[in-house]
Amino acid sequence: MVVEGFSAWAPGVETLEKWESGESIEDSSAAPELTFASRMATRRLSQLTKLTCYMAGKLGLDADELFFSSVRGEIGSQLRINLGYAEEGEMKPASFSLSVFNTPPAEATILLKSQIPYTALFSKESECIRNLYAAAAAPILSGRLERTLMIYAEEMTPPEYRNNVSSLLPAMVLGVRLRAGEGEGICESALVSPRALVEHLIATERSKWVF
Repeated sequence: MVVEGFSAWAPGVETLEKWESGESIEDSSAAPELTFASRMATRRLSQLTKLTCYMAGKLGLDADELFFSSVRGEIGSQLRINLGYAEEGEMKPASFSLSVFNTPPAEATILLKSQIPYTALFSKESECIRNLYAAAAAPILSGRLERTLMIYAEEMTPPEYRNNVSSLLPAMVLGVRLRAGEGEGICESALVSPRALVEHLIATERSKWVF
């Protein structure tokens, strides 16, 4: 199994050169523009979903399956639902539909008009990248699929939650295309965190960065 292509984006670290130089990720709700979709279609999307859709568009949804993972998921949307319920005593269906954990990959397939199957994974911070890679690699190693796409994304933690979380996870998105082939895949030591994986891939697979 080999890495076919990869890319990453974060507020303040938008380019390969900035990732290489070790720039710090800004604590920001910024997201890249989704040039393949109208503003009307994207205006209600969260930072997390925009990041996921952006990476899906950059790497393409022509793989056999998409695997998505996030530690906190749609935390901003969840906060808005909680505030609305506390103030009005009811939950709006439209708001709830954009708060569930599989919203980002679902919206990516809709905006990119793709019928690719997807799997949304939930893991704790220390295991998130390792579990995501294992899920995306398994169908290739078993011979069931030829190519898979894995996307990890996180959005900025709302100020209201910052005293109640064990760590502040930086907003970012990372995507890796995997395909069957002669190779050892990604080493275990690179799977400890999203940034560690980005740095490993830049060091070992720089030519496969997707601009």
